[in-house]
Amino acid sequence: MPMDNFRRYMFLLCVGLCVILATRRAQTASLTFEQVTRIEPGEPWWALALRLRAADSLASDPSTGAAYLQYRSQNEALVGDHRAALRFDDLARRRNPSDSTGTLPHGAHAVRAVEYLSAVADTARVIMINERHHADGDRLLTLGLLSRLRAKGYRYFAAEALSESDTALARRGYPVAESGSSYVLEPVFAEVVREALRLGYVIVPYECMPGEDAPRDSSDTRSRQARRDSVQAAHIVGRILRGDPDAKMLVHAGYAHIQEEEDPGWHPMAAYVRRFTGINPITVDQTTLSERSDMRYERPLYRAMQLVDAARGERVVFLGESGGPLPVLGFNAVDLQVVSPRTTYDKSGRPTWLRMLDRRPITFATPEARTHWCMIEAHLAAEPDSAIALDRTEVAHRASTTLYLPPHASVRVRVLSAEGTTLRTSYLR
Repeated sequence: MPMDNFRRYMFLLCVGLCVILATRRAQTASLTFEQVTRIEPGEPWWALALRLRAADSLASDPSTGAAYLQYRSQNEALVGDHRAALRFDDLARRRNPSDSTGTLPHGAHAVRAVEYLSAVADTARVIMINERHHADGDRLLTLGLLSRLRAKGYRYFAAEALSESDTALARRGYPVAESGSSYVLEPVFAEVVREALRLGYVIVPYECMPGEDAPRDSSDTRSRQARRDSVQAAHIVGRILRGDPDAKMLVHAGYAHIQEEEDPGWHPMAAYVRRFTGINPITVDQTTLSERSDMRYERPLYRAMQLVDAARGERVVFLGESGGPLPVLGFNAVDLQVVSPRTTYDKSGRPTWLRMLDRRPITFATPEARTHWCMIEAHLAAEPDSAIALDRTEVAHRASTTLYLPPHASVRVRVLSAEGTTLRTSYLR
């Protein structure tokens, strides 16, 4: 083909591709929020994240904007884009920049959260830890505590995200998509479940199932939220304490469900557990003193805490001169707050806290992603593709990425297309 004709052909091809992409984007942007978030049979789970990206005009819709931004944040986390997850959560919560500077009380000092909570566990029967659902790193504290608490007699691990319908979870030893909500799809959460099973914990799902939050009778005028949290607490009591009154348990929940006292607008699970059992749980908040997408959106006290050498790169509890935790900030009725570190990123843009999964980083070639969007999923070779991945990341317009894999393990890595087709499978040792 003569060069001029070739150039003309390539130009027309590029124009055609741009028109196709623009048309698809316009079609997606015209969809309603319900249409965008509807899961179609047979499509890969990440199709939702890709549709949300293509329908970003929904963010400015007054009726659906907040829900869109929350969905977008959580789905960005699922495909491994931690920066975007933080950004869309800040937009959803309409955070405002703060230029003020926080000041630590005299004598305040940081101690590692895992060690502090391990000591607390000597006299506690119930420890409840919360998470931001869009921040995968919040699950690392629970992961780090599992072995220490097991050695101190903790036998039950209860998680809001798990579903009671997966009756084969303990026998299998790993979670699958049907094991719970979309949070279970995330590799750090899956590792928490794997480790709990490996250590011999009894896994207890306690989420309110569809229909369980309906009013009991005409006199039940509580809000749907109050009924949901009441059912959650009843499941914890019925599935653990009724058969084992002296049980010790670790409970992993979201946000304010671990609040120990009710207020007029919120009736949390932890408050119901106290009411039903008389047990005073140790409640640990991770959602307040945590990083945001921009330092300006962080609490001034958090910014001051990040200047303390002992807090850099660690999850810590700040203690006062008396040795007790600092007063709780911006959160009702919890015992203490864990301060999470700001995330650092590797050359592939992936969070380096993935090393805390006892993983080693490896460079994985992705020639398929030079011109296409691809999903990379790594599994233990002994587990099927249906198991939640050990590690996962999206790659687009890059010839390689970083994977975080367990050392000395046989691993199967799949390169998948946006449509879910397996483009290549590699085995690593």
